[in-house]
Amino acid sequence: METAASLTLVKSSVPLKRTLDLPNSEAGEVAIPDGQFWVRVDETRADSEQPRQWFDPTEMAIFAAGLSEYGQMNPAWIRRIADPNDLKHKYEIIDGERRWRACKLNGTSHLLAVFKRPKDKMEQFQQQVIANFGRADHPPLEIARSIEKLRQMPELANLAYSAQMQALTSVFCQSVTWVLYHHSLLKLHPKIQNRLDPAIPKKQRMKMVMAVYLATIDNQATQLRIADKAVTAQMSVKQARNYARILASQEGVSIGLSRRTPTDDFRPFMTFLRRWREDSELYLTMPQGSFEAMFRYRESSEIDEILKAMKARISEATRLESRIKAAIKRRQ
Repeated sequence: METAASLTLVKSSVPLKRTLDLPNSEAGEVAIPDGQFWVRVDETRADSEQPRQWFDPTEMAIFAAGLSEYGQMNPAWIRRIADPNDLKHKYEIIDGERRWRACKLNGTSHLLAVFKRPKDKMEQFQQQVIANFGRADHPPLEIARSIEKLRQMPELANLAYSAQMQALTSVFCQSVTWVLYHHSLLKLHPKIQNRLDPAIPKKQRMKMVMAVYLATIDNQATQLRIADKAVTAQMSVKQARNYARILASQEGVSIGLSRRTPTDDFRPFMTFLRRWREDSELYLTMPQGSFEAMFRYRESSEIDEILKAMKARISEATRLESRIKAAIKRRQ
């Protein structure tokens, strides 16, 4: 459970105003314009059957800090209850349990809400599923540009960059790392930014983790070279890092990478060999009948592709063996 201390860690020092004034902490239900109401947090209960059952503690602490600074901008959905077995509560949450939990964490007395009237518990659950799973996330660059625009707020404009990023955790209800990663996308070459466009087919779209790595490289032309190579060779981020390091070594360019020692290269090489051995043993020790069953209904084209891939891996292993022998010979 979050503590007051954990909330202090994520709250920014920037004074920001609430969008709506809370009623007196002793007040009961209070009607406000647009069909919204303030209801007491301690008279509201969660729905134990709702689809969202896990709430990340760190995210909740950040969210609670955000509500403390900005206030609640979106009302929760609730319904009135009259449960003879629960005389303490007057309301049950349909959608908005995170907001309710955040209010409990930061000591807010009232929850902004609108009333809904589902005909039964099944309709209520359907509404909860739609609310939880039907929302579309913003594309990464929309988030990045929003962060940049918010940096110009009067409350933030004169702050150091790190303080701005810390303050914006409350706006987005996300961690500092999340805010920094998204904002870093604005450092990317425009052509790489275009590859983050959600309109691009998913298989062709650049993954966020790759984009964040490329944003650590200061030179945009170098970013683009690495990105093109990564797409052509279908590289993982780890492979892209290795390619970037080789590129820097060959061409004497600086790409913001820390200097590596031979030990830094040897350790992952040994890990690579261990995983190779373990993965090979998995299939070499498989019972023959189970092994044959894998290929029983495979198309001929699939078998040809497998054999082609095996020949390529054997060739790579042979070349790697030759490089090791040559390195040992030169050492002697």
